[in-house]
Amino acid sequence: MKRRSLLLMMAVVLPLSIMAQSVRKEVQLAEGWRFSPESDTMKQAGVTVAAENYDDALWEVVAVPHDWAIKGPFDEKHDSQVVMVVEDGDKVKKLRTGRTGALPFIGEGWYRVKFSVPEACERAILTFGGVFGEPVVYVNGHKAGEWKHPYNSFNVDATPYIYRDGRVNTLAVYAVMRPFCSRWYPGGGIYRPVYLTTTSVTAIDCWGLNMNTLSLNDKGEVTASFEVQTTGYAGKNLVARWSVAGKEFEQAIDDNGKAFTAHSFVGITPWSPEMPKLYDMKVELLSVAADGSRRVVDSKTERIGFRTIRFTPEKGFELNGVVRKFKGVCMHHDLGMLGAAENKAAIRRQLELLKSMGCDGIRTSHNMPSKWQMDLCDELGFMVMAESFVEWR
Repeated sequence: MKRRSLLLMMAVVLPLSIMAQSVRKEVQLAEGWRFSPESDTMKQAGVTVAAENYDDALWEVVAVPHDWAIKGPFDEKHDSQVVMVVEDGDKVKKLRTGRTGALPFIGEGWYRVKFSVPEACERAILTFGGVFGEPVVYVNGHKAGEWKHPYNSFNVDATPYIYRDGRVNTLAVYAVMRPFCSRWYPGGGIYRPVYLTTTSVTAIDCWGLNMNTLSLNDKGEVTASFEVQTTGYAGKNLVARWSVAGKEFEQAIDDNGKAFTAHSFVGITPWSPEMPKLYDMKVELLSVAADGSRRVVDSKTERIGFRTIRFTPEKGFELNGVVRKFKGVCMHHDLGMLGAAENKAAIRRQLELLKSMGCDGIRTSHNMPSKWQMDLCDELGFMVMAESFVEWR
């Protein structure tokens, strides 16, 4: 009888413990997209391309990341400019072509894809790694957001517009590339990955985790600060719990939805280009009930490395207290003949070739880099100078 009671108790407790786990789910929206260039027919008919019931059956089926311009055709009319390039010694303006690959990246296009969310979804965020050029995002026919910088990642809160009752959702993205928007080949369209993240109402913000190395020495002793920013926090009893390098520590979320703490570690291998050691940083949000019981409402893991940097007029640049020179290159975001559509395997190949040549640094020319590229630089051992703008007006 006692044994049966124990089994019954286990059967009851197990589902409860499962329900208590984080509801965060992240999926990449890569396949099943349909693409069409903006046409005069669309404009004249006044059709609402973003509408759920719009018939896109004849559109091209593509995978995202996607570059609509790389397949051509090549034509000098696509990027001919009458300019005076002082750096080339020009004294007068002259016809220049080929600066952006003579490929047709100027234009307008539409993307559409279907997606579903779990019934338990309380919050749905769409994260775009980058879109050329000025995207407008629609969810189920409603304008959900827009963005003006083609290289920056950006988020769109789809929560007010999504269906949670089993119906399929429709995501539509309009993108336009205008003349003279670049002086090198940028590509066109949704050229970086798109992710759908579903969470509970209270969650870790999309870019809400931060770690900063305060000090380290050659004995592997490290002190670092940790910060988490939440969203949807409504003044409840909430605690952030970190798991880093075999150590656990906690901090209560304050009235601004943040938690900040500092901790010391031993036995740490500092990150460097020669030994790019990374550690998993897991952060959980714990809801604390009146009886002291806890429930995980969100959880997120990032890979981090411990290192210090310093600049002084006397020594120049120091990494982990050691003076060193950069052996770096400038890298545009495109992948040569593959175009601008981001491909993680191709980026890895580029970086591994550079590493074999002795390269240890990269300047992103001339753009905010992608998360994929930064993750690979962390993993393979590259110092990065992220360049944000060039001649933007």
